[in-house]
Amino acid sequence: MIVFADTPFHSFRIIPQTLLKVTFNAIRIHQEKASNTGLSARKLFPISSPKNCIYHSTPANAQNGVAAYKASGADFIVALGGGSSIDTAKGIGIVVNNPDFADVKSLEGVADTKHKAVPTFALPTTAGTAAEVTINYVIIDEDARKKMVCVDPNDIPAVAIVDPELMYSMPKGLTAATGMDALTHAIESYITP
Repeated sequence: MIVFADTPFHSFRIIPQTLLKVTFNAIRIHQEKASNTGLSARKLFPISSPKNCIYHSTPANAQNGVAAYKASGADFIVALGGGSSIDTAKGIGIVVNNPDFADVKSLEGVADTKHKAVPTFALPTTAGTAAEVTINYVIIDEDARKKMVCVDPNDIPAVAIVDPELMYSMPKGLTAATGMDALTHAIESYITP
């Protein structure tokens, strides 16, 4: 499901409505628990401290995220940010539901995972990577000094909420660069056989 926001910070108002429309049992059960027990939105969507921000998608970040996900008892992932944070969320979601791939490096190339990733809500803050709607994600293997391209149809986020207001705080140069990235991908889709 892709939701395009049309008013200021519309994405934050439609997340609870969207949760009710998604058919994953874990989300529905979590939503029911939340309404029956009075859990706050902060409990459902914890705010990370700056030290937990993802600047690059690495195996260590994904493995730390898997541990945090399991420790929290969460039912879904909310990925807010650019391509690196969404790619990290995809890696976390795949590993949680496919423990045979606990070594994140084993996901390079086309991974033969058996189960869909943990339900993920992607809210992109940049335009260009399309991480919120594609089967690809990139993990940087710092030891080998290379980018690993991972391809897995089981990793696509359950919901992508595209709200242009989330991009307003980007520097103008970065906005232009990510816009050119999006344009390049669009042209590429027409000229690639």
